[in-house]
Amino acid sequence: AHEMGHVTANHGLQRQQLEAEEGLATKVVSDVLGDSPTAKAALIRGKLRLAQFSRNQELEADAIGIKSIGEAGYDPFAAGRFLQSMSAYTDFRSISGATDASLDFLATHPNTPQRIDLAQRHARQFGAPGVGTRDRDSFLAGIDGLLYGDTPEEGYVRGETFLHPGLGVSFTVPDGFIIDNSAAAVTATGPGDIAIRFDGVSIDKNRALTDYIRSGWVAGLVDSSGRQETINGNEAATAHAGAEGWQFDIAVIRAGGQVYRLLTAAPSASTSLDTIARSGSG
Repeated sequence: AHEMGHVTANHGLQRQQLEAEEGLATKVVSDVLGDSPTAKAALIRGKLRLAQFSRNQELEADAIGIKSIGEAGYDPFAAGRFLQSMSAYTDFRSISGATDASLDFLATHPNTPQRIDLAQRHARQFGAPGVGTRDRDSFLAGIDGLLYGDTPEEGYVRGETFLHPGLGVSFTVPDGFIIDNSAAAVTATGPGDIAIRFDGVSIDKNRALTDYIRSGWVAGLVDSSGRQETINGNEAATAHAGAEGWQFDIAVIRAGGQVYRLLTAAPSASTSLDTIARSGSG
């Protein structure tokens, strides 16, 4: 209902028009005032206007959506509960817990407490909490068996394990790590500011992996640390590096015509790098 609210309120067209106006204004300011402090202030004001416009659109879509589901006989307080769940999930995924979205003046969405408060106010127009139907059983029956999350074709995460059936690749990270699978790479973050990155590259099949590690893509490489190895029956090479307060363990593995890279990073003072880098299985 929220997304339908964006459509019925013509938010897409309104935003497109405002972006065009701000783009023209930016060009005029740049041409006339150049790189002066006055020009920078004008550009910042333009970005603030666009961000505020986006936040107002989100709040309007919330209001339209809640009105729609309330008039359709559904529980209008579900919107507030949904936003609370999303807020809790964001806090759960935050490594430091220090991020406060309300401090980002250029954010395109309102801060969650504000949205929850307004959502509950709109819902009260239909009565006290408990009004309307939730239709929970029918909804769950309708989505039973539905695939969600990452597809097998892109690899997927199960607990502390990343699996990619198409490539025949999997690896496991230690307890306490959170894996994030994106189009560019698989990353994992854990206690002690330790991070892991996994991706793949294509290189000449006749090129030695130790030579590839030394080819310049690793900053601060310790040349003497390069080793030719075998990992799970596959040709591999490992090395160590250090740069700007960080230490790195690098492992590259050749499998199925592809070379996979597994980089583990830890603060220079950490004593857990080797243990973490060698604890995974794949």
